Order: sequence, then structure tokens, then C-alpha cells
Amino acid sequence: TDEQGYRAAVTLYDMDQKRRFKWKTSEYYIMQAAAAPDLKQMAVLCMSQKDGSRVSAIRVFDTSKEDPKADIPLGSLTVYSMEYYKNDSLALVTDQGIFFYDGAGQLRSSFAYPRGSLVTFSHKAGMLPTVALETGDRENRSRVVTADEKGSLLLDRQYPAAVRSLSTSGDKVAVLLSDSVVCETLGDPQAAKSAKEISARDIILCSDGKVMVIYADRAEELKLA
Repeated sequence: TDEQGYRAAVTLYDMDQKRRFKWKTSEYYIMQAAAAPDLKQMAVLCMSQKDGSRVSAIRVFDTSKEDPKADIPLGSLTVYSMEYYKNDSLALVTDQGIFFYDGAGQLRSSFAYPRGSLVTFSHKAGMLPTVALETGDRENRSRVVTADEKGSLLLDRQYPAAVRSLSTSGDKVAVLLSDSVVCETLGDPQAAKSAKEISARDIILCSDGKVMVIYADRAEELKLA
């Protein structure tokens, strides 16, 4: 939000539209913000300039206090998504990897990938991040990975076709490839289901497990086998 006399501000409201936290800054631009499920902690992605170069950091707040409890320097990382997986677990999807931080702003685990290899991702509050990567391998062009806060890969699959889109819900990951749709189950590679599909533009995995494919002029449920 805009605040007179300040460069940027962020405000947190609860479900009853009651203000729980507000932070104003004249030093940073605010790029993103994420709140823990219990609203007791908030992370704010900030950007400033120093000697003509961009400087990015995440400021972690206890929402009962005005001053940050921790700062997470980002160096050369570009953050695409930032969400709390749990009350004390902040997950980042960046141009160089997936990173998990604890409630004190300390790095808990990471999964690195080469800069430029990220194709797309699915990352929602309360859910683990899933990324699609280009491998550079002619036989297996794409790799889809879901990483958890312990550093484990709950999903790590390679596909010969290019990934167009991802959608996640619960323990399921729907992958739209250039020639098909695959629905994976985290931790159970034998449970994968698939269907041929070449013209869909996007995919949505619903909370009830239904897979919807999006075309230029319509959306349809896709049956998988």
C-alpha cells in the first residue's frame, strides 16, 4: 500500500477484517508478503538499491512487534514465490532453487537447480512447492520436483516431453505436458495416472481430485487412467 511520507507499507488483516499488523518503510520497496497460518509471523520481501545495484532481503516479523525478528539476505537470488508451509516454515521458489527457512530466519533446507532451468512452478500457502525444470537431456527433457522442509524430494520424475503447466492440491500434482497429462501422487510413484492431450493451454487440479484442462474456448474435466 501507499503511505504518505513512506516508500511502502504492508498491512495484515485477519478473517474478520481486523488489522493484526502494519509495517511502514522509507528504506525499501515491498515486493511480496506472506503470513503464517496462525498470523503470528509475517515475511516481507524487500528491495532497495545500493551503489546502483539491487539489494533484496526478507524481513521476518513477529506480528505483535514492530521491529523485525530476523533478516534473510538473498544475494543474487530472484524470488518468484514466497509462502508459509507451516507456522514456522517459510518456503521460497527462486531462480536458483527451493529454500526453506525456520521461524528464526535460519536456512532449514534447500534444493538447488541451475539458473535458467526453471520452466514453471506451483506454490500455494500451506502446500509444498513443486517446480518443473528443463534438463537439457534429449530423451528426458523435463524434470518435476516437489521438495519438503527436511530436504527430501517427495516427487522427482522425468518426462520426455516439455512441461506446459503444473497444478497441485493435497498430495497430488497434475502435470500438463506437450503431449499428455500426468497426475502424480507424492511419495507413491506407482500411483501415477495419465491421458493423451495435445491442445490444452492450462491445467487445474481441484480439491476433490478432478483434473480440469483449459482450452482456448472452454474448460473440461479430463478422465485419467
